Amino acid sequence: MALVTKEIFKLWLLVSIVNVSSQSCPEPCTRLFSKLVCDGSKVNLTTFPQIENRPWIKSLLVVHTNLPSLQRGELVLPAVDNLRKVALFSNGIKTLGKSIFRNISNITSLALSNNSLSAVPTIAIKPLKKLVFLTLTRNRIQTIESNAFLQNQNLEKLFLDDNRISDIRVGSFNGLDRLIYLHLSNNNIARFPFEGSVQDFSVLEGLYVTGNLIEDIFTNNQNFSACVTLAMQSNSLSHLKNFSLNAFPQISTLSVLDNLIEKLDEFLFGSVYHPLENLIISNNKLSELPIKLLKNLPKLRKLFLAQNKITMIPGKAFLNNIYLQTLDLSFNLIQVSHPSALDGLKSLKFFFVQHNNLSTIPADYFSLSYDIHFRLDGNHWVCDCDLCAVQKWYNKTKYYFGNPVCSVPPRFRGTPIIEVPFKKLCKDTEVTISEHTGDFGFSTTDATSTRKLLFYEDIAILAMLLVFVTGGTLICLSCLCNIFGK
Repeated sequence: MALVTKEIFKLWLLVSIVNVSSQSCPEPCTRLFSKLVCDGSKVNLTTFPQIENRPWIKSLLVVHTNLPSLQRGELVLPAVDNLRKVALFSNGIKTLGKSIFRNISNITSLALSNNSLSAVPTIAIKPLKKLVFLTLTRNRIQTIESNAFLQNQNLEKLFLDDNRISDIRVGSFNGLDRLIYLHLSNNNIARFPFEGSVQDFSVLEGLYVTGNLIEDIFTNNQNFSACVTLAMQSNSLSHLKNFSLNAFPQISTLSVLDNLIEKLDEFLFGSVYHPLENLIISNNKLSELPIKLLKNLPKLRKLFLAQNKITMIPGKAFLNNIYLQTLDLSFNLIQVSHPSALDGLKSLKFFFVQHNNLSTIPADYFSLSYDIHFRLDGNHWVCDCDLCAVQKWYNKTKYYFGNPVCSVPPRFRGTPIIEVPFKKLCKDTEVTISEHTGDFGFSTTDATSTRKLLFYEDIAILAMLLVFVTGGTLICLSCLCNIFGK
């Protein structure tokens, strides 16, 4: 009995040692269903993982390693029949051998991001005829040679963001007749990427060239008939000329945020109406609204013009934009907004004019049968009876953001508009809730007389100050009025 107990103890001790050993020396790779993950940031990998004889592998991730054979392009991956996705990012890869993928030519997705590649690995990816997704972001690529992807004709998504690309040779994208999305953001590209190319991009849906040095757009009558998104923010565009985007007949979103744009021509998209829905022109140098261009965009839904140098909103500026829902004119220099400026905007939901130089706003803007999200803070409001409608709206709306305050008259300076005692102040003003326009309808009468009362109040204060300064000399109040043109 003692002998049996001793043997059981020995067996238990051996099992314990094995368990402790397995916990202190973790497996280099982890299986997650059909995915094999080998993360060098969690365990030290000294050799590339063995993947042969593992037919269950469909996705292979080998990341954050420091393997010389992989970095120098000496590695050749073995055949794995079911392998379809390979990710080799953050491995310090400087070059890829021509035979690295020859045994796994059926893969459809390849991620080579965050390495040290100085050129597109054209020869290495040549066997990958079925490749659909390729990302080469965050490498050191400077030039895209002609026919760089000629053998990858099934490619649909190509990511080349965050490189050092300054030279895109003619014919760089030859053969990519099925390309749907092309990302070239955050490079050093100075000309439109397809200048001089004869490639047909008729199925391309998204083109992203944000954060480059592009100064002008030349499409050479190319065909981008399926493109719905063009992102060109943070470039050096200054003038979007007539017919520059004529090759994009179906684009729905154009973003030229953060450029140097001073002018947008009337026929930017051609001489016919264009179905653009979202136009983002914020943070540029526009001094006026591109009204002529807007007339050719009847399906526009969102218009962002914040952080420009626009000084006024003219009447009937958006008459053809009946579907416009968002209008952002914040952080401009707007002093005047015409009473008919919002005419035709039957679908408007968001109207932002915060941080401008407005002193008053037409009461007609608030005579709507539905609630609307206004942003009015950060302006120089004259709190007379013309702002009664604003206060009434603020008391009723569910979209209360910001807190606009009075600038004049002096006794209301810094007072929130919602706290001004308009009922007591505006004896000659009638504020009613219209039965026909619902909770958000207002009408005003004879507000001009009240504005004059407030003006004379300010003149009286000025007169008292002058009496004090001049040592008691009497000042004619009517003379002061003549001086100030009232």
